[in-house]
Amino acid sequence: MINYRQQIAGMGSDPAGLEETYQEALQTSAAGSFSEAIQSIYGEQPDNLLYAAWHYRLAGAGAAIVRHVPWLFALLLALTNGLLLWLLSDIDNFTIRIQGNNTMPYLVLMWSPLVGLFILAYLARTGAFSWRRWSIAGGVLILTAIYSSIAYPIIDSTVLQEQYLLLAALHLPVVTTAVVGASLLGGMGSNGDRFAFLLKSLELMILGGLFLSALGVLVAVTFSLFQALGIELPVMVQRLLVVGGAGVIPVLAVAITYDAGKSPAEQSFEGSLSRLLSLLLRLFLPLTFAVLAVYLCFVPFFFWRPFENRDVLITYNAMLFAVLALLLGVTPSRVVGISPTQQRWLWRGIVAVAALTVVVSVYALSAILYRTLQEGLTLNRVTFIGWNLINTGLLVYLLAKQTAGRREKWLPDVHQTFAAGALCYALWSMLVIFVLPWLF
Repeated sequence: MINYRQQIAGMGSDPAGLEETYQEALQTSAAGSFSEAIQSIYGEQPDNLLYAAWHYRLAGAGAAIVRHVPWLFALLLALTNGLLLWLLSDIDNFTIRIQGNNTMPYLVLMWSPLVGLFILAYLARTGAFSWRRWSIAGGVLILTAIYSSIAYPIIDSTVLQEQYLLLAALHLPVVTTAVVGASLLGGMGSNGDRFAFLLKSLELMILGGLFLSALGVLVAVTFSLFQALGIELPVMVQRLLVVGGAGVIPVLAVAITYDAGKSPAEQSFEGSLSRLLSLLLRLFLPLTFAVLAVYLCFVPFFFWRPFENRDVLITYNAMLFAVLALLLGVTPSRVVGISPTQQRWLWRGIVAVAALTVVVSVYALSAILYRTLQEGLTLNRVTFIGWNLINTGLLVYLLAKQTAGRREKWLPDVHQTFAAGALCYALWSMLVIFVLPWLF
């Protein structure tokens, strides 16, 4: 797949080369990718007259093409995924038992690798990568899922075995996302591609959440209608509606949102959902800053609360992930349509929220280290210390890049931060699943 952005980035004074590249894109049905690349580069170099001319030429000619989506194939994959998840939801027969007690349903462990396997199949069918790469990525997902379900007996304590299974269930979606991303990028990819993949993944999660909400309303109405007739649906049918229906959503969400004919960096982020998502998250940016500022004013009065209360620490860690997701969502993939004034205020908001979050992150890290010194290491503490270190490091790195770098490079520097974070998240999740059982 040709990366038109890299190919035409240096053609700002080569009109013949740009025209030749465009004609080649037309012949290979890649005019849409060429157009996206032009719009992206024009957003970064609006004073370049050649890119400006192409920007208006393509906008007027409607160069964007309608992508082909194999809806029948996507629907078959989605239905198959839903049926498999429905079968796994029979917790009486598919549950991991520790000392005779039901501990972890296989559905909780296996849902994300299964979803990833079918999403990869859809992407392979639409030409994002080869079926050979699909088989390798699918094998990694299956191996990881099987290992996470059989590795817990290595651990001596039954309490820690239960902790491991819960941690594996929480980290398998991260590993699945990393495997899908590596398949699309053919490896680690560039900073821009990794950031674009993260941004598109966030958009897909939001779309999936909307679909789940709609499914919840539909299921509630269905149950109410049958109850009004005095009919109670069998548990098997209830599981089919809830779990099976939810299993259909991920593949269809990818089919709707992701253009497999383009690399992650060439994806469209100017659609109605992307614009609505970025607008809402940018509205939350000043509110988040205000909440963090007010909260830090109260910290001295309740300083020892996280040192004594485990639930407070869990809340802090959830907050860190939420803030990082917010910063990811407000950061644009390209500056097209964003005025210099808007960029300046957006930059200030990102830096301000990151700075306050670092304070809270260091505070939480000190609390969990204190509890570890007092009570010893556990699987949970090792995992949360790792996540705290990664999140704090990313925020500090973001601030360092923004304060030391040139203002005009602020966006690529933020992209670089999140691209590095993607690698750290994937690596730590793999270590938690594969290495932690052997340490305990």
